[in-house]
Amino acid sequence: MTPQTRAAIERWLVRRGAPHVIVDYSATRDVLNRAAPLLTLIFLAELTSGPSLRFSWWQNALAFLGAVAIALTGVAVVNRMRGRRSLQIPDRFGGLEIAAFLVVPPIIPLVIGGQVAQAVTLLAVNVAILVLVYFVTSYAVLPMALWSLRVIAAQMRNVAVVVGRTMPTLLLFSIFMFLNAEMWKVSAEIPTPFFLGVVALFVALGSGFLVLRLPHDIVALARFASWAEVRADCAGTPALAAVPTDDVQLTEPAPLRRTERFNVALMLFVSQGLQALLVSLIVTGFYVLLGLLTVGAPTFAQWVGRDAVPLGPTLAAFGGDIFVTRELLVTAAFIGTVGGLQFLVTALTDSTYRAEFFGVVERELREIFAVRKVYLAGLASPPPAGTPGMPGMPAARTTRTAPRTPSPAGPSER
Repeated sequence: MTPQTRAAIERWLVRRGAPHVIVDYSATRDVLNRAAPLLTLIFLAELTSGPSLRFSWWQNALAFLGAVAIALTGVAVVNRMRGRRSLQIPDRFGGLEIAAFLVVPPIIPLVIGGQVAQAVTLLAVNVAILVLVYFVTSYAVLPMALWSLRVIAAQMRNVAVVVGRTMPTLLLFSIFMFLNAEMWKVSAEIPTPFFLGVVALFVALGSGFLVLRLPHDIVALARFASWAEVRADCAGTPALAAVPTDDVQLTEPAPLRRTERFNVALMLFVSQGLQALLVSLIVTGFYVLLGLLTVGAPTFAQWVGRDAVPLGPTLAAFGGDIFVTRELLVTAAFIGTVGGLQFLVTALTDSTYRAEFFGVVERELREIFAVRKVYLAGLASPPPAGTPGMPGMPAARTTRTAPRTPSPAGPSER
């Protein structure tokens, strides 16, 4: 595999939201360095933490100058420890830079005015920002979200199929829940935080079902019988030209590293979870519409025990009033959440449902595993003589280190 092919495959993996499939993916080099501009802007914005409403304008001006002096001192100390010029813009973001980002901004309000609470708040905020930025950047959450939305868009084109397959079963048990006085009474009396807690409970239950199923799905998707099968799944990817010929022996797949396994599992979890969310929204929308047409003011007063309080204007049509109430939205959302959970469980356990609703997602992940297979096989064999990157030729990627070969006992972790 040539360096150009390797670079193209790695870019393709990042765009698909699977950067940890890259063999020597480094948190310092590949994650934090990409997030350095954002972290730098946040660092500069926090220079304003020194001024206070308790100070006069000239005291705030001096406080800001003091904050700049403290920040420049911190940057200079880190740069000198790195062997750089005092005020040089950092060319890498490692442990020292992380420490400066976490510690220097909280020092500013602590030194200027003894603002202990503000210093502690800044430290907690910076820790949360660093964790969030690392997770979003490390696991390519934005490309992964775009990939998932593309999969959902493909499903939306078949939304009639989703409705036709799910609604009849869901209606059998949910229609009696909706047209029930006790259900509306509960919706009227349950506080909003408690209702959100109930929804979170169902979401956690569905997430648990997904997590228990993920290991089996990943193992099945990563298994190939021949290079011809790999070649078919690599169609349209940069790895197609690097697929070995059919006479080359197909070895067992290299074990997934921990971060790699989590990356792929996260993709599967997000995509399948979004599909369950789509079904929940469809069911919720159906029952909101049904409630607008069936539950009028007299029925509402009889079920709930008080007059309805519309959330918006009331529309008079066909001799009746159409209005939206909190109780209608809560009831519809509760049934929609239960419907989404039922769909998820059915799709995970029924092979027909699974092939129909999760088939697109599994084909996309199957493609990623096929590209991974070719990628690892290419790294294990040297590129053809005379290609760029060979001895005597300029290397295409000088920052990468040689990949480590997993031992028989298991893959080595980064």
